[in-house]
Amino acid sequence: MNQNVSQIALVNRLKFKHLALLVALDDARSNLHQAAEAIKVAQPSASRMLTDIEEAFGFLLFERNARGMQPTPLGTSALAYARRSLADLTRFADDLDNKWRGRHG
Repeated sequence: MNQNVSQIALVNRLKFKHLALLVALDDARSNLHQAAEAIKVAQPSASRMLTDIEEAFGFLLFERNARGMQPTPLGTSALAYARRSLADLTRFADDLDNKWRGRHG
């Protein structure tokens, strides 16, 4: 597998909590305070996480303005990937749980 340096850096920096924040922001209509509550972190931590994500990607995912935040076109794309990644992780965890119960249940 031949990954370039930026792909490796992105993979090393992103965590599932970052993806959960993106999904929570989407679900909360870009309200950072509500998104932070949804993933059980303080709002300043969520703000820092969003900055970390944007730095990892190398572009803004949300435009900030007086009325709040709106996803950029690239942010909308990242949101879709984040949602799919978290759904895959949930399916994987469910599958592991079902297999463990099958052997130990």
